[in-house]
Amino acid sequence: MILHILCIAYERPIETSGFIASILAQSCPDWKMTIVHDGHASPEFKRVIDFYPDPRINFIETEVRQGNWGHENRKVFLQLINGQPGDFVLITNNDNTYLPNFLKYMFRTVTSKVKMVYCDFLHHNIEHRVLKAFPKVNHIDMGAFFVEIKLAQQIGFTHDEPASDGIYAEECYAEIRKRGFQAAYVDIPLFCHN
Repeated sequence: MILHILCIAYERPIETSGFIASILAQSCPDWKMTIVHDGHASPEFKRVIDFYPDPRINFIETEVRQGNWGHENRKVFLQLINGQPGDFVLITNNDNTYLPNFLKYMFRTVTSKVKMVYCDFLHHNIEHRVLKAFPKVNHIDMGAFFVEIKLAQQIGFTHDEPASDGIYAEECYAEIRKRGFQAAYVDIPLFCHN
């Protein structure tokens, strides 16, 4: 079981360094990451990427900046991940950070019936109080959940609005339950949205 991390980025080299470091600090090494920069990256951003020469990290710059909160890049690059059944995908942003035991706690809930895992998180908009997560608009952030890769690709990331991450979480949750599978909740804040 591998976690495929799809990180949509636009500049913020300092935050990106913190994000990458938080993934490298995970106690579970079973991940691969693709960082997709929306348009051409600055030299400062590229220096951050070069600072982490881990073979599990793949860096891509798009030819054209899409804007739109990164949703177009999520839509395209989710479908390009070459995952195996039983792998999971986490879609996140380059200004997010994860506690070192994020993967350990999240993976321990996975069984053959669990196709989605989500956790509580901190959000800068509410003075770093813990947000109790649930797969519903305004109750979850994109970086606080991962989904079985093949199911995530079948559902697809199709929306293009500020609340798209919550809508996507709702769609994944509904489809998982419709197919007789489960979502697991980790009631520990393991993720910080900056």
